[in-house]
Amino acid sequence: LEVGTFWRRGPRHFDHLHVNVFYADERSTLPPGFPSNSGGGFKLAGSKQMDDVVGFGSYTYNTAEGGGLGVTFAENTINAGVAKLKPLGYRGEFGFGLSWLDPVNDAIDTEWGGELYWKMLLAPDVWITPGIQYIDEPALSPSEDSIVIGQLKLRFFL
Repeated sequence: LEVGTFWRRGPRHFDHLHVNVFYADERSTLPPGFPSNSGGGFKLAGSKQMDDVVGFGSYTYNTAEGGGLGVTFAENTINAGVAKLKPLGYRGEFGFGLSWLDPVNDAIDTEWGGELYWKMLLAPDVWITPGIQYIDEPALSPSEDSIVIGQLKLRFFL
């Protein structure tokens, strides 16, 4: 369930605040060794635009373990960042974000991360976003101290 609001303060200026509430049942189709415990939680997310700069952030609390497309393992997650709109006059945004993740399982280390990205409009309904992520103490790769991940996202709007 998601409840939220967007509000405009002028042309091309908007802010938003959203709350998501969720519940997940135990899953029986995960491979052996993967946890699956029912639980729920909430996510509070928002952004604040100041001229051509947008600050954004979210906090998620979760008690479920296991998941649909991947493994849900974070009890507390905080994300925050800042983006510059229309960098170099090009429609899109250039941004930087930081994250902190506290796993449900105390045997897994706390994870820290950062991301640098540039979201560019290719056509009215197509975005491309190249970027790079750095993760310290990756929870899903406990044998690694840190990892760097290149990314290329493509988004279509229907």
